[in-house]
Amino acid sequence: MTTSTAPYSPMQERVFAFLTDPATHPLVHRIDTHAASVFLEGDRALKIKRAVRFPFLDYSTLEKRKAACDEEIKINRPFAPQIYRRVIPITQGNDGSLDIGGDGTPVEYAIEMARFDERQTIDHLAEAGEPDSDLVNAIADAIAASHAVAPRAAAAPWIDSIPAFIERNTAAFRTAACFPAEAIDDLSAASQSAFRRIRELLRQRGRDGYVRRCHGDLHLENIVLIECKPVLFDAIEFDPIIASVDVLYDLAFPIMDFIRYDRQAAANALLNRYLAMTMRSQRFRCSCRCAPLSAPMYCLPVSTGLVTTRLMSCSRPGPISSWRS
Repeated sequence: MTTSTAPYSPMQERVFAFLTDPATHPLVHRIDTHAASVFLEGDRALKIKRAVRFPFLDYSTLEKRKAACDEEIKINRPFAPQIYRRVIPITQGNDGSLDIGGDGTPVEYAIEMARFDERQTIDHLAEAGEPDSDLVNAIADAIAASHAVAPRAAAAPWIDSIPAFIERNTAAFRTAACFPAEAIDDLSAASQSAFRRIRELLRQRGRDGYVRRCHGDLHLENIVLIECKPVLFDAIEFDPIIASVDVLYDLAFPIMDFIRYDRQAAANALLNRYLAMTMRSQRFRCSCRCAPLSAPMYCLPVSTGLVTTRLMSCSRPGPISSWRS
């Protein structure tokens, strides 16, 4: 993981200490990731952007963290209105005391979310057993519905970023030294070759409306069952270019995750259901110009390949938290 270049924030550390003070928050559970700290208590989760700066995001100032919180609510509420509530300030009174949503001066901001049962995220369910067909169909329907309403985006920035993306993954694999050097070279060469082979098709799909402002990080851990329905959450908010991709790139995340858990039947069913629903949906077809039926099949291997390398480069031992960015 790249080291943050942001200066230390004493006030944020004071806020974190306040939110974990056993005198006022005796039952709180804190989860830390590279970019956020989440405080789970009762039926509420408070998610605070950490004062960090990385090449791909910058939360180094209070103003930037406030803007990121606002954007996360804006991006994620359409996916998950039952999870995302509001942006709430952590305030400091005249006597120096801190409060959640008080009348004092805001010294930090948090995203207030409804807490859900993390045992019901789809990665946990896939790890526990083969998902049933109704669940897989519901996931495909939810993804297809999100793509149908996602705004179209310029394709060139995403397409032009792919070769550098492959190179960065290759460099990360070499640094980690967790795979044989020959295998890393073969994967890099195959990925670049596949990209060159279908680059024009990707451009055509962009012209046809299949590059959209998608979820951008649709791992199975970012889909949760709430009242027996799959809900997409934790979409990328910090960089619209990263999230503006071909819809099949978005779909490749859950497909590859199912394969990761040795649920090939679920992966296959998810793809088939998604294609059936998007070809059937008048709303989706009307917002895209016609493309050859075979086009998704040519694009999907590159999308899954890119997502696979991303998953591999980000993999680490131990449980993965759903509260990340």
